[in-house]
Amino acid sequence: MIQRSELNHLNIDKWLRGQGKILYKYTNINGFRFYIVIDNELHIQERHKTEFYIRFYGLYNIYDEFDKKQIEYVFSMSEQYKDSFKFDDGDCYDFLVNYGVMEFRNILNQVQGYERLDEVHVLRWDSHIKPIYNNGVLQYLTDTSDDDRLIKLTEKELCKIVLDNNGRRPLTELDFEKVIFSPDYIIRSVSGRLLNKKYIADEFGNLTEDSIIKYRNIINDLTVTITDTVKLLSIIKDGESDNVEFKSSLRWDIKHNTVNKELEFVIVKSVAAFLNANGGNLFIGVRDDGEILGLEDDYNSLSNSNRDQFERHLNQILTRDIDFTSIRSHVKINFFTVDDKDICCLMVNGSESPIIIKKQGKECFFVRLGNSIKELTSISDMSDYIQKRF
Repeated sequence: MIQRSELNHLNIDKWLRGQGKILYKYTNINGFRFYIVIDNELHIQERHKTEFYIRFYGLYNIYDEFDKKQIEYVFSMSEQYKDSFKFDDGDCYDFLVNYGVMEFRNILNQVQGYERLDEVHVLRWDSHIKPIYNNGVLQYLTDTSDDDRLIKLTEKELCKIVLDNNGRRPLTELDFEKVIFSPDYIIRSVSGRLLNKKYIADEFGNLTEDSIIKYRNIINDLTVTITDTVKLLSIIKDGESDNVEFKSSLRWDIKHNTVNKELEFVIVKSVAAFLNANGGNLFIGVRDDGEILGLEDDYNSLSNSNRDQFERHLNQILTRDIDFTSIRSHVKINFFTVDDKDICCLMVNGSESPIIIKKQGKECFFVRLGNSIKELTSISDMSDYIQKRF
């Protein structure tokens, strides 16, 4: 693997063809472009069936504007393995789940269909993942939105490793920087926050009681961090799901063309349901079918017809009906503008404890059920859910 290079969209194909024959390329998995290459140095043993061995290459920080982005990282997914493995979706599922399971299956189907291969194996690659150098200077990431996404993925992988280890080996023997699919400086940052006395009980990585809940919540967190309009439109296009919900407005009743404060409680209910689940994204200003309506009617219904007043009013509603001070760090309010229309997105992380909200003095407990919300009213139902979730 070369260390000094100026690889870009113009020469990466040629370089990869030097490593072998390209089978598949330019598959976007959450911002990564993947190549599958048959290795040039094939040494198939006689006892084996006719098999091809392949390498995975990923191009970090490549988006739709492929010709405008500089490749900053080239890595091989086979780094994650200590030996050859039969290559099917079970082998890599846990590792690739955060990078897009459906996209990965599409790749797999194409590779397995190549000349009717019966088996496809990943060839072990002994070299470490190396960054690309530009004129001898290491090119660190400069896009903070990418850092945010990679931090979340790194947190999940680190928590999985520690939980799977279950105190069998000392943490000093676990080489996180080798097995986690992220730049080393992000791994070190995440390790510093999650591998300390607050969460780790001893040198073998046994967890404190509170940290088991924390780690599991990190692993189960379904929140999608939205950092640009392209990603926003992609999520809206996919429609509502267990972690995405659309609301036409905060308080403006479109049918009756007037303010309806009952709609405000619907927003509170949606936030509470996400908090009691594994998090999600609530869009205000988007109709159920994905049509972008904007927030102009909501703005005009307030004393100051602008975004700042809207955000203040939204915070007041959440504070009124939820103990918002205790979960403020779990809810991030963002605004996006599409075709001159504002959209509000509440990015909600799952809570570590049950969230009860109040409506006219009555306590209510709401949860997500697929892409809908359900109120649990019986004590037994609430108890069962809380035991399983928290």
